[in-house]
Amino acid sequence: MAVHYDEIPLKLIEWILKQQMFWVATAALQGDGHVNVSPKGTAGCFHVESPTRVWYEDLTGSGIETIAHMRQPGNGRITILFNAFEGPPRILRLWGKGTVYEFGTPEYNDFIPPSNRKAGSRAIIVIDVHKVGTSCGFGVPLYKYETQRTILERWCDGMENFDRSGEAQPAPPPYDSESSALVKDPRGIKAWWTVENLESFDGLPAMRSAHDSRIAPVNTFDKKAPHPSLAQIRAAAEKKEKEKEKGAAKTRREEGMRLVMAFGVGVMVTMGYVRFKWMAPDETTGMSGVNKRPLMKFSALFWVVASACAVLAAPVALPVGSSLEARSLLEEAREPLPPDWKRVPQTQHESDW
Repeated sequence: MAVHYDEIPLKLIEWILKQQMFWVATAALQGDGHVNVSPKGTAGCFHVESPTRVWYEDLTGSGIETIAHMRQPGNGRITILFNAFEGPPRILRLWGKGTVYEFGTPEYNDFIPPSNRKAGSRAIIVIDVHKVGTSCGFGVPLYKYETQRTILERWCDGMENFDRSGEAQPAPPPYDSESSALVKDPRGIKAWWTVENLESFDGLPAMRSAHDSRIAPVNTFDKKAPHPSLAQIRAAAEKKEKEKEKGAAKTRREEGMRLVMAFGVGVMVTMGYVRFKWMAPDETTGMSGVNKRPLMKFSALFWVVASACAVLAAPVALPVGSSLEARSLLEEAREPLPPDWKRVPQTQHESDW
């Protein structure tokens, strides 16, 4: 069930870029240090540079564990997890070593020019992948994707707006009043980074320079664009689902009508054949029309019963064939196995379950 690779196969790269969210897992080296798992869901923040290198845009939050673990001497371990919530089941893990490039550094700008930066982006996490693993994902439930939330980007854009305008002011605590460090505004995002993102839960140093950067944070968030509420999104999704169900019901009715018509044609053809051959003597067997009557009756009865069975089975077969589970299994069955696939004892891959 589990398959491992030294790099990301092309078909998995295509699948990764279609996913709407992923998880990031890191841990401190000390025995009592925290293990951190963070969900990431902003559209377009994960990128695949090559089969052995990926990176993502790290957005602002109340914690900064990933960056702290990446910078801990001798650490840098990181795992990225993807789950298939729609279509064929799959779990994908990327193991690697991470490097951090903060906002305001030349390396950061190489990955994300101002014209592409998301609101709240504080760093780039670059991962050199040394191992890739897939497993079945049979235990992961099916979910329907509705939309990405815009709350985080809206909130960060509001704070960044203070850093884009006004005169420089003294930084808020933990800096003292005599410090030379300045931010645009205490209400800005750099002030937030200063208070919340300088160290991890375990006291490991995290952010180094972004909070003191003199570069104004420019982003692509359009606050004037329509952002429907969750209730509106769900209402639209329900409407679409009802239209889909109506279309499926119409398709089933059309299929049923075609089967009924085929049944009628089959009956007429059979009866015509029987009537035409009823009295004609058979040149091969020498059977007369009278002697052939039982055989003809049996032949006609067989075709009528077979056609009736096909019509009766249609209402059962069609809904099952159109269900999500059936489609998932069919797609999974069509997907070719990797060339190096082989069945192995489950105990060898307990960590992948």
